[in-house]
Amino acid sequence: MAGKSVWWGATALAVALLAGYALTQNRLLPRTIGASSVPVAAAGRTTADTAPTDAMVNTVTSALANVSGLYDMAILPDGLGDNRFVVSAMVDVSGQNGAIPPSGAADTAMRSLVDAFFRDVYSLSEPISEAEITFTEDGTLVGTAGLGKEAYDSLATSTMNGDLASALASSPQRDASSADEEWLELKPEN
Repeated sequence: MAGKSVWWGATALAVALLAGYALTQNRLLPRTIGASSVPVAAAGRTTADTAPTDAMVNTVTSALANVSGLYDMAILPDGLGDNRFVVSAMVDVSGQNGAIPPSGAADTAMRSLVDAFFRDVYSLSEPISEAEITFTEDGTLVGTAGLGKEAYDSLATSTMNGDLASALASSPQRDASSADEEWLELKPEN
């Protein structure tokens, strides 16, 4: 009888150690799927998006080459677990040598750049769910715009006639961090 209880005790200890090891591995080490590492949250079981590929970064960078004043760009996962991305850009609308442009000139430049930026981003066949552009004048924030892919498609088919900035300004402002977001905020004119 003593031999049987030792065997059961050893088996129970082995199962407990194996279960403890499995739980520790699941919580402390990321799981991997294929070649890329995809962290899995233990509590909510949500999966993070993968990083953009080098090819995607090169494609977006090339598409935005004509956006005058572009000095910084990021392509980040949208955080929804759908492997789609947010393109965010910083554009300086200062004049030559950092001079602040005359009243009205910055507004005109920003409106034109809004049209070019969103058109160029959404003309790509990349999985982009939203895009955002921030304008600065010599380091000072002077405007920002954001537009989700679905909102862009809706504006493009219903109201856009080559002036996306005006259509965006007259649309309801939504900043829900989704494919339906849309907003435009430019500094007030002096």
